[in-house]
Amino acid sequence: MTPLPRSPRTLALGLVLLAGAAMARAEAPAEWEIASRREVAPGLRYSRLERGEVQRGGRLDLVVGASTSQAQADRILAQVERAGFMPSVVYGSGRYEVRVVGFPDRASAERARAALAASALGDAAAVVESGQDLASPRGPWVVHLLEADPESIRVRAAHARDASFGLERTGELAHRRGALAAVNGGFYRVAGALAGEATGSLVISGRLHSEPDRGRGSVGFVEENGRTRAIFGRPTWCATATLASGDQIELDGIDRHREAGEAILYTPEFHRSTLTGPGGIEAVVVAGKIVEVRRGLGGARVPERGFVLSLGPERIEEDGVELRAEEPVALELRLEPRRGDPGGGWERAHSIVSAGPLLLAGGAVVGRPELESISRVFALARHPRTAAAARADGTLLLVAVEGRRPESSVGMSLPELTALLAALGAVDAVNLDGGGSTAMVVGGELVSRPSDREGERANGDALLLFAAAGR
Repeated sequence: MTPLPRSPRTLALGLVLLAGAAMARAEAPAEWEIASRREVAPGLRYSRLERGEVQRGGRLDLVVGASTSQAQADRILAQVERAGFMPSVVYGSGRYEVRVVGFPDRASAERARAALAASALGDAAAVVESGQDLASPRGPWVVHLLEADPESIRVRAAHARDASFGLERTGELAHRRGALAAVNGGFYRVAGALAGEATGSLVISGRLHSEPDRGRGSVGFVEENGRTRAIFGRPTWCATATLASGDQIELDGIDRHREAGEAILYTPEFHRSTLTGPGGIEAVVVAGKIVEVRRGLGGARVPERGFVLSLGPERIEEDGVELRAEEPVALELRLEPRRGDPGGGWERAHSIVSAGPLLLAGGAVVGRPELESISRVFALARHPRTAAAARADGTLLLVAVEGRRPESSVGMSLPELTALLAALGAVDAVNLDGGGSTAMVVGGELVSRPSDREGERANGDALLLFAAAGR
């Protein structure tokens, strides 16, 4: 996996699986309608699932607080819970509203508001009439599902523009690469000069392009014995540069923006230069040897068959190492599991994308988004969602849930998404990037309806599906 050298929410009760886990016999969960279904290619099936109906108003909600900051919204959520209420989270217009929902009349809503006032929350609370019950367990929902046979289908991670940063619509990327189908991938930097840069593990064609981020969930794909095996977990990484003196520099990242206290590795897949500003020190390495040391300049040119080791000014002082021309440098880069991985899957995976949190592991609900630095309001609010999952027989499931369209699909919370995946037979699953990024492409057609008014969003990376060779 060393990247050198080379240039060029919970659902309503009754979600049960009607048939076995095998792809050929799988059906939609109870209460879901199969609106359409087709074979995309041998071993690859697409289904559109629908459920519920628009739930009109006739009730009052108590809006306790709202914030564009997830951390602040989390604090409001916790305060409401400590006051003895069960809050809901509604997302809209870029902010999270913490509500107590479902009051049949204003008198009961005002009593609740008075109770919250005793907890120093009521002064900001407002009673509002709900035009549509966006927290109803009856939806509605529209879900897009791909089921892939592990012997017939291969999965490849790909980055927008075939680069380390940049943005591209999932549909464009799938068309350009000739994929049978695709979904958007992991989290990425959304703005700035490095927009599109992955923020979490990203491996493409066996090469590490981005390091793990805050222990967040990932999905990887290993090809063995003629089958595609999906692996799920929270990998960490080990990355060091060892100098001839024996001094070691622990690397903080690869092919991304460098902070003042970081050491970053830049490879030819990133850009022609490191794009760093003045300050720090950069060692240009070719054939395992330092050929140039640049002090305080930044923006070192990345050699076609080498790399640049870049240390920010604060990091230089912290490490106290000396980089010298002609000195050999040995790199060690590897992904490591947080729990047992006897097959060495993370090291052998040719494709990995990362977002989080993990939803299912070995058939059990994980339900701990905080372990991955993911806010509770993000988990409890309904958003468009994308997920990757696998059944016990190895069948890969890719799911895209439409959302932020109350007239057709309200989106899902993470508990709801988890319940849906379990009902579909999944035993392992991870949440991928969602919101306006959610996209599923099948046979060159965008089958999911984007939540953005502008249409399909350009994303950082995607998972592409192809027929196995000879199929």
